[in-house]
Amino acid sequence: MARIFDLSVILIATLYGLFAYYAEDGPAIRTTLVLAVAAGLIGRAALARLRTRTPVTRAMLVVGALLAYGWIAALFSLIALINWYLLEFTLWLGSELARESSPLVVPAEDVSTVAKLVIGALSGFLGSAIYDDAKKPDSWLWPAQTFRAHLKGAVAAAVKDGPEFSHAACPELYELATEDKVTGGPDGWRFAAGLERAWRIGPLLHAFLNQRTQDQP
Repeated sequence: MARIFDLSVILIATLYGLFAYYAEDGPAIRTTLVLAVAAGLIGRAALARLRTRTPVTRAMLVVGALLAYGWIAALFSLIALINWYLLEFTLWLGSELARESSPLVVPAEDVSTVAKLVIGALSGFLGSAIYDDAKKPDSWLWPAQTFRAHLKGAVAAAVKDGPEFSHAACPELYELATEDKVTGGPDGWRFAAGLERAWRIGPLLHAFLNQRTQDQP
């Protein structure tokens, strides 16, 4: 199901970018897409700063989750924009091939076919590369992997000054912060699971740090 969602995002964003090019308000759409990407990058920068803030609270983790998963809008816009410019390049290439002075001899009746093949190949390659990136646990592009890295980093920053943080020390907290599957809890790192992890970790982390303080001589 998760892979279907990833493919749907790529497919819809690709089609949106291609068709928006011909829309009557195309320039306004392009500006909106650029602004969405810029907002997403600002959110990523804020997320990076939030990761090192201490003490780590439930509110901070929930805000981090919203920033991380909100990146999907920027990713959608980025894919659409890239396909927009790929189409623009393909149309330019078609016009160049149609010129009599073109170094490539392409019959006029074949220029349209060549252009379609080029945009199909480029869009297909782009979509395949982005989809393959979704399978990587350290992917920078996809929100689930982004939030996973954020959560692990935030918890690591909170516990770094004490004894080694391990499954034996606090099983539930450790699994929520690091593992794909949680005993009696959420599986994976999709939006709902990520929010649940953020909501549950705050109090657990607070209790763990308090207990560790009390145990120290």
